[in-house]
Amino acid sequence: MSELTEFERGQIVGAHMVGASVTKLAEVFGVSRGTVSKIMTAYRRTGKTTSNKHQCGRKCVLSD
Repeated sequence: MSELTEFERGQIVGAHMVGASVTKLAEVFGVSRGTVSKIMTAYRRTGKTTSNKHQCGRKCVLSD
């Protein structure tokens, strides 16, 4: 499964804010309850739904 898009993460946050349960959101979006919880925790802490991780691309060369 691929990573959730920013839009999908926003939908999860919005649905949770209007009362949807973590379990129901996990079923609807086809992700684990842990994923939904991590998104909500990140949103509460930083106000953002994006991760600071960059998970694509080649690693940078640090020396010649």
